[in-house]
Amino acid sequence: MNDPYPADPEPSGSDPRIQLIAVIPAGDEFQRFEARLAVVAARYADSVHVTLVSPGEGNQLMWTRSSVLPTVVLIRNGRLVGEAIGDLPLRELDEVVRAAATWPAEQEVAA
Repeated sequence: MNDPYPADPEPSGSDPRIQLIAVIPAGDEFQRFEARLAVVAARYADSVHVTLVSPGEGNQLMWTRSSVLPTVVLIRNGRLVGEAIGDLPLRELDEVVRAAATWPAEQEVAA
């Protein structure tokens, strides 16, 4: 996996951040999407860890929702807490990540 935003795990070895996995099809078509994703990743760096994977890796991880559009999934403690499919504008991408990053984890356990 290509990880342009390496984690700084806690001393315990666990990383409490939400895992954002971005499956981006090959080619130059989605370079602007990757740039928008980098802006969002920087904005939420304290609470979100980003990993970029190829569509093949995404299929192996079962996170690919589209073979032709970028797919973003957000996982907290092994549970899906958000997803987006498509070449989203910055505002929409930010909304998906913010919603997952700010949702109280305690409420997920109770649900």
